Amino acid sequence: MVYKFPHNHPVRVFTGHTETLQTVAFSPDDKSLLTASSDGTARIWDVVNGNKEGTEKVLRHGKATVYSAAYDPKGEFIVTASEDETVRIWKVADTSQPQLELTGHAADIHSIAYSNDGKRVVTASKDQTALVWEVSSGQLLIKLVGHEDEVYSAVFSPDGKFIVTASADRTARIWNIENGSVILPPLRHSEKVKSASYSHDGKFIATAGDDSVARIWDAATGNEVREFRGHSGPINKVTFRLSRFNLLCPFGAPV
Repeated sequence: MVYKFPHNHPVRVFTGHTETLQTVAFSPDDKSLLTASSDGTARIWDVVNGNKEGTEKVLRHGKATVYSAAYDPKGEFIVTASEDETVRIWKVADTSQPQLELTGHAADIHSIAYSNDGKRVVTASKDQTALVWEVSSGQLLIKLVGHEDEVYSAVFSPDGKFIVTASADRTARIWNIENGSVILPPLRHSEKVKSASYSHDGKFIATAGDDSVARIWDAATGNEVREFRGHSGPINKVTFRLSRFNLLCPFGAPV
């Protein structure tokens, strides 16, 4: 469903997925909606005009859950990450088959994210690693190894020089992607860390997870800046919005 803020009624309802929804994301121009599902597909929906059932674009991964999907910064390509241990790169104009398929992980891929320049993507996996790929060639550039349990999310800093990962080992870690080294002590929670993100200026990192706490850290020093409590259950997603701090929890019902 698509809602118009601040109203609480939907302006668009899209139906087509048959299993749990894993990811929802707007295109850069806000005209399309991208979803990923346990039904083995990602789908592109027309936000402006709506879709009649069966007219959406479908990106197929077979029977494997598609955990994550993302637009490139220009909105011309989409990357999907799946339970089948593959990453697929699709052209939005033609989703009949992927342009590239990337392999390198040894278990489910939980998340995928573009760098701001659109030249690289980073994937986070159940195999306890995060991998950085060159989009144009599909080449694996670097492997980030050090977490002691599965990695749930990984995102680039705004300048593309660093990556922050969130893991079931109760830590988030900041990596230098030139050499794959961890640059600061781990950012710690008392339970699994499900999500981590950078502020738009790259000065702060937000983390959240199963301990129901969201924390903000100084990205340069690793010092905790602020702590937010109030949720009564796990926090699955955390993100900055301009100068404001928002917590988002993905919903788990078929669209």
